[in-house]
Amino acid sequence: MLKLLKFVIASILFVISLIFDLFEFDAWVIFIPSIVGYILIGYEIYIETWKDIMQKQFFTEHTLIVIATIAAYVLVFIPPTYSVEFPEATAIALFYQIGEYLNERSIDRSKRSIEGLIKLQPTNIKVRHKDKWITRKINDVKVGETILVNPGDVIPLDGIITKGSTNINTATIDGESTPIRAIRDQAVLSGCANMLSPIEISVTQNIANSTLTKITNLMKKSLNSKSKAESFMEKFAKFYTPIALVIALLITIIPPLIISYSSIEVWQKWLNSGITVLIISCPCALVLCVPLAFFNGLGAASKYGILIKGGQYLEILGKLDTIGFDKTGTLTEGVFDINELHIVNNKYTKNEVIKIVASMEVNSNHPIALSIVNSYKRAVKEDMINNIQVITGSGIIGKYKDKRVIVGSHALLAKNNINSKSCDCDLTHVYIAIGNEFVGYLGLGDKIKPGAKELIKELKKLQIKNIIMLTGNIKKNAQLISNQLDIKKYFYELLPKDKLDIISEFEAQAQKGKYVCFCGDGVNDAPSLARADVGIAMGNIGSQVSVDAADCVITDDNLLKIISTIRIAKRTLFCSKLNIALSLGFKICILALSLISNILFIPMILDIGLWLAIFADVGVMLITITITTLLMNEKINRRKFGYHLNKV
Repeated sequence: MLKLLKFVIASILFVISLIFDLFEFDAWVIFIPSIVGYILIGYEIYIETWKDIMQKQFFTEHTLIVIATIAAYVLVFIPPTYSVEFPEATAIALFYQIGEYLNERSIDRSKRSIEGLIKLQPTNIKVRHKDKWITRKINDVKVGETILVNPGDVIPLDGIITKGSTNINTATIDGESTPIRAIRDQAVLSGCANMLSPIEISVTQNIANSTLTKITNLMKKSLNSKSKAESFMEKFAKFYTPIALVIALLITIIPPLIISYSSIEVWQKWLNSGITVLIISCPCALVLCVPLAFFNGLGAASKYGILIKGGQYLEILGKLDTIGFDKTGTLTEGVFDINELHIVNNKYTKNEVIKIVASMEVNSNHPIALSIVNSYKRAVKEDMINNIQVITGSGIIGKYKDKRVIVGSHALLAKNNINSKSCDCDLTHVYIAIGNEFVGYLGLGDKIKPGAKELIKELKKLQIKNIIMLTGNIKKNAQLISNQLDIKKYFYELLPKDKLDIISEFEAQAQKGKYVCFCGDGVNDAPSLARADVGIAMGNIGSQVSVDAADCVITDDNLLKIISTIRIAKRTLFCSKLNIALSLGFKICILALSLISNILFIPMILDIGLWLAIFADVGVMLITITITTLLMNEKINRRKFGYHLNKV
């Protein structure tokens, strides 16, 4: 509020001095409101300049502004007066500070979102102790303890609901505001809001490892990290500033020595040109426009539950050449679905066979067994089965209503002298024998995730050169999924090391300035996530291994957020390049115009030379800030950034 008040007062004083200048008041009359406004708004620039000097940074944008404004004030006292420069000097400081303020406001929005996350986590929570609820500090709550979360409260720690059911809002975690139903034995994450009824939760993660803490740390890391483009602009400013000072000095000294070194008027004219060059050369817009674009890009992504660990990864995501996907759990659900049931024995119907097989598998925790039991969708009478024998890696043998039943591989049936024809299909198949007769087989396939097909189509539209799938499954299973998703390149029967080698190979083959991305969800994907130029972890904010290894974390399982991530990255790069082009373009054009007008002595341009210089610097800075705000605003660009988010 105080800063805004200073802007208002300084702006009023600037306008007063400008009006006095237009009506050709005495220089001292113009000087008083101008210098007061200048001191009010410009003293912070001097403080920053002093800090730069103390850190042995002698050539910064602050240095150029201080020299240019002091020179503008000094110039008016060198007779004969070429023009009164007081309002221009105030304008330089005022517009620069306004630009800095707008830039800070944009960055603060991202920082405030972090502060908001931190505030979400309560310091004191209700914990059960000897059948009573006591209040305890969140840092003292241990894994395994039971906590109470009332309606309207935020879930403070990750855990599993042990009592009650409710609706929870997961917007903080995944960006989706639609409430979801949470029931007993369901896992819930910290940061989600309890909307309906009290629930009791058994804590599974302490404060240090909770989801909300991880998200907060990720966002802090992303804001503190710099992209290559940001670092380049800072390095560029370091050598750009002294070069600008030397050029301004040469323009001030060389022409008068050649034309007429004894003429004060000539010296004043070229001193004016030197000041103009200094103002034009101020790298304000260049230094601010790139970080501003990346801050806005990171902020826009976080609104959709996409956490990117730094600007450099946002830059890489905008220049992808190859994107690789783990199959199971990333492109597919990671659970088996019965796609086919083929019966060769007319004694049994399909429903009877499924019932018998589900009864045999009811106590198994194997993924295939669980899928079969879930597919039956009815209660299984366990008293109908007995003498169950599990053959590791092959199947299961037992009795159902006193009939011998074998469920498993073709080899298991053959070993038990049951003739069956091996199925040459793309699915994982389970053979069934009842009463020593071959009955048929089940074909199970991994179910493709919602949005996976559209994801691949959209990636092709984004002109990603290589879209590859990596899996440990057999060739037939890999081929089936790749055909369904229209992925041309796939690799199968891979160990984690094999995936790592393939990612490394594609990185070696990538063109200069192009990068490789890997998307995975499991612990076994961690090496590849870490090795790729940028790794994207899917739906694993609760997995410390995936979070640590990945460079980008999508906090839910929405595959289409990968498209949003890449689109935001590309828009960020476009915005930063546009800002650089505008900044340099305006500076070069106005610098050329200023020098030509000085050489040819064009009075009209000479009269507004400093105003053109101010526009080339702080004016263009304000333009780039406005453009960045509009191009990267998540509300304006929701259709562009989050077009797919509501489809899944």
